[in-house]
Amino acid sequence: MTLSELGSLGEFIGAIAVVISLVYLSLQIRHNTRAVRSSMHQDMVDSTLRIAESLSDNESVGRIVLKAEEDYDDLTQEERVRFEAYAERVFGNFESVFYSYRNSMIEEDLWESWESSYLADVSRNVMRRFWQEKRPPHLRDFMDFVDQFYRTHPASDS
Repeated sequence: MTLSELGSLGEFIGAIAVVISLVYLSLQIRHNTRAVRSSMHQDMVDSTLRIAESLSDNESVGRIVLKAEEDYDDLTQEERVRFEAYAERVFGNFESVFYSYRNSMIEEDLWESWESSYLADVSRNVMRRFWQEKRPPHLRDFMDFVDQFYRTHPASDS
């Protein structure tokens, strides 16, 4: 075997090694992407559960939210602060899911499920009022999304 043939054989073996490395890296990236998406989904579930727990485990927060839904103007200053913290948490979680979707970090069907759940929550009149009066700072795209939703969907009590 000549030196030229050995060089060609070396190049061929090197090319095969590169292809094998690329396939391996591709598989690792795919696995890592799935793991990150799964972790993100769990974080979204955990955040939503913490909001629900704040209502179910703390009677005063639950009462304040119910009172706000019945007559927002009747809230004391302390109740208003607590309600606004609750409402901001809801919008903050919604923004997080929105951001993840807009950046292709969650799939379409998962987004549709979360979107429908959060839109049902922010459709309530008291949440709409909070948004319109406080205009909490969020990402511009998210604020535009919520504003568009409120413009195109009538207020409801549920």
